[in-house]
Amino acid sequence: MRFLRSFGKFALGSLFSLSLTLLLLISSLSQLTEYSNLKKIFSEALIEIRTKEVNITEAYHLIKYACKTQERINLPIDNDTIELNCSQVEKVEERDFLNFLATKIFEKFYFKEYPCSVIECLKKGDERNFLIIFSKEGNLFFKKIQNYLILITAASCTGFILVLENWQERAKGLGKVLFSTGLFYFIIKYSYSFFLPAQVREIKIVQDIINVFTQNFLYLFIFGILLLILGYSLSYQKRKVKGRK
Repeated sequence: MRFLRSFGKFALGSLFSLSLTLLLLISSLSQLTEYSNLKKIFSEALIEIRTKEVNITEAYHLIKYACKTQERINLPIDNDTIELNCSQVEKVEERDFLNFLATKIFEKFYFKEYPCSVIECLKKGDERNFLIIFSKEGNLFFKKIQNYLILITAASCTGFILVLENWQERAKGLGKVLFSTGLFYFIIKYSYSFFLPAQVREIKIVQDIINVFTQNFLYLFIFGILLLILGYSLSYQKRKVKGRK
């Protein structure tokens, strides 16, 4: 019986830790690829780049002039084009033009329809299809996987709690799992500097993405420490009461 309980602790604890890690990674991807979050990151990065490369005032007046004789214009952006509705352009002030343009460029690739599913696109290894990760379709895919992982994590957590004998052991057991999983905060936060060149690390969009991934693990790490403190405090109090008897 003791062997089965020990095996159950190990198996369920390992499954809980693994599913929790995957859940946080997928949840971070889901959070990152939400329209509002990704648009903010993308727009800020694009504005920073374009203000260095393009005379915004000149571009604004050229587009406004072109819209006097057309209802829609196609604006070349790198190897693609975006369509601007002139009725919308007419309502945009010069100070808001870059944000307007950044939103249009972002929506062009975020709502793009791909000829393959997320898994199929990634298998092809084509750089253009790889961007499906940062699309609406990619976001829906991550949310779907997230729902499955929530069920697995909840089930393994419940089983892990049930095989532990008492509340102090449960607090310590859960605390150890959360603490060890939360260590990924430090792994991600400080190891990516070894894999990315300095000029890439300094790009704001890269820093924003790293922050999304590390934040959830930091919360887990802190909560794990609190549970460990609670568990060992309960054990100490229990031994103290027994000692008095």
